[in-house]
Amino acid sequence: IAFGLTLAIAILVEGDVGTDTGSVVIFLIGVGIVAAVSIVIGILVGLGRIPFLRRRLERRMLEHTGARIIEPEERTELRNLLEGLAIASGVPMPRVAVIDDPAPNSFGVGTRPENTVIGVTSGLSERLSRRELEAVLAYEVSRIRSWDVALSSWPVALTGGAIAAIDGGDDSFLRAVLGFVPRRLGQWLQVWTLRDQGVRRDQVAVQFTRNPLALISALEKLDADRSQIRRVTRSTAPLWLEFPTGVLDTSS
Repeated sequence: IAFGLTLAIAILVEGDVGTDTGSVVIFLIGVGIVAAVSIVIGILVGLGRIPFLRRRLERRMLEHTGARIIEPEERTELRNLLEGLAIASGVPMPRVAVIDDPAPNSFGVGTRPENTVIGVTSGLSERLSRRELEAVLAYEVSRIRSWDVALSSWPVALTGGAIAAIDGGDDSFLRAVLGFVPRRLGQWLQVWTLRDQGVRRDQVAVQFTRNPLALISALEKLDADRSQIRRVTRSTAPLWLEFPTGVLDTSS
């Protein structure tokens, strides 16, 4: 599309387009054909990239947050809690990642239950009691069982590239102009696909934990805590248990 627009502008500047109606119509048809071909090529390229988006999303999430996949012998209490919940719910044991960050929060990422990663900040483990931590982990496991993690991950995987491209620090005018619509469209798609999930997540989690008071207490602590995740991006923000509002700009 950028190439087609550049070509059209160049033709207009050089004055190669006639002033008669026929020439203008031919010119507009040519621009439309270039735009249509660009869209078709973009769709085909996008479809070809879909199988690689999951791995890229997981890698991007770990890199952006500084999360580290722990070994079986590490953080045994955390792993034992999560393993027991996974067995009880009948889902594969997710990989566990820890993030050195005082803000209490967690995330789930994975397009299928068998390749899910549950990330937990150090602040979550330190500020919650054992029962509250178990309730939050049960919340995340319930999202795996209901495919909610996958439903959250796919929109982020499909739109994260467009959002991250503009947020990546390149301030060139052309990049900002061409990326404005894809970025806004990506944000809208994330919001649309993830709408009303909060209520369903809470309902499923309360049913699964069988300890709603512990979950309520944990969520109240997260809500009262004003600290924000230090390393987070807008492209992956919907994957967090508590949405990191610090990534929202005033123009969103």
